[in-house]
Amino acid sequence: MSIIGYGCVMFVAGATVQHYRLPPAAFLSDAFLAFDAWYGVLTQASRSHPDHSQEAVQAAGEVRVHRQGALDGYTLLSYRASTTVHLVDMDGKTVHQWSVPFQKAWPDPPHVHLRTKPRVSIDTAHVFPNGDLLIQYSGLGDTPYGYGLVKTDKDANVLWKYAANAHHDFEVDPDTGNIYALTHSVLTSAEPGLDALTYPLLTDSIVILSPDGRELDRIPLLEAFRDSPFRDLLSRPARFFKQENWDALHTNSIRKVTADLAPQFPLFREGQVLVSVRNMNALAVIDPTTRAVVWVWAAGGWKWQHSARLLPNGHILLLDNLGYRIKNRTYVRAIELDPVARSVVWHFAGSPDLPLISDKYGRVQRVRNGNTVIVVSKSGRVVEVSPFGELLWDYVALSPSGKARTVVNGHRYEPSEVPFLSGRLTY
Repeated sequence: MSIIGYGCVMFVAGATVQHYRLPPAAFLSDAFLAFDAWYGVLTQASRSHPDHSQEAVQAAGEVRVHRQGALDGYTLLSYRASTTVHLVDMDGKTVHQWSVPFQKAWPDPPHVHLRTKPRVSIDTAHVFPNGDLLIQYSGLGDTPYGYGLVKTDKDANVLWKYAANAHHDFEVDPDTGNIYALTHSVLTSAEPGLDALTYPLLTDSIVILSPDGRELDRIPLLEAFRDSPFRDLLSRPARFFKQENWDALHTNSIRKVTADLAPQFPLFREGQVLVSVRNMNALAVIDPTTRAVVWVWAAGGWKWQHSARLLPNGHILLLDNLGYRIKNRTYVRAIELDPVARSVVWHFAGSPDLPLISDKYGRVQRVRNGNTVIVVSKSGRVVEVSPFGELLWDYVALSPSGKARTVVNGHRYEPSEVPFLSGRLTY
């Protein structure tokens, strides 16, 4: 029997056991979800995604536009199916890189269940002034697909690791150095007040880590909704992405309301946390003290969004994935939201010369001079646009065959933020 045939038999068996709640149900829940994720990734990869080497050491890319007005600095890049992070200058040259294969951090990972060597990516990365790097791994083809957090020095030597299923996004708190991250796990049966959902279920939590990677707190998000005035959102499964009814939340970004930001956000308080809940098409704020959701903006005109960012002017920057398809094209747009007026105050949706085409993923960043950096993931592009929509910088990541690579993370750092680079030659 072929591997796929065997997998199909196991999938059907698992579905039967789950439906009738037979004794092995808890055991098969992870297998049921893992095969669903693995098969989806396998078929998707065979259609459209070339497999890039985990050990790639050069960023093959080019800057096609660099105009006056772009914010000078370095852009931190990571790619789908790669565990090398690159820091490139405004000309697209790699000035530093960190190669951190997953097996280097975890030769025998205690938190990874699928043993078929899924393609591993570094989805989010943060560089510190001394060149230390904090990274978050993802495993394409596993469920849970979050593969944890690792901190390295500037030479990619592992300093510490957090063996939990951290996924999508994290933030280093400028006030304390603590790390705000997202983790997920599989629930095999309903908990009190959550019986309207489909099980087995992938559920998310906010975790707060110390600067050295110790877990300080964990806030389950389903419970945070349940114990809030917004609990009715959990009883509307039709709002979820129908093909992923086992993934009710799919939380994909996290930001803390810092001491500097709090005065600009009258609806929020210092220490509260903003998350993007993709499968609810919602933004939510959680209070770690009450452990409940205190604010929600759903059905705001965006769909399957990513990368919600708090801005110094009291607004929220967001990448709107527009439900992945408009007129058979997969466009995205960057939007700036006023949470008090509940209105869109700025947007950039590309142009005929700059179509923002990406069916998934993506990031946005507002830089100091008011420009916006947009990661157009599946087009392999990182662009910088002015407040008036003028294209100022356009970087295209290319595979060895010349095709666009999927860029999963791109973040601009000013020279003063990465002083470890002083005097370093480019690669």
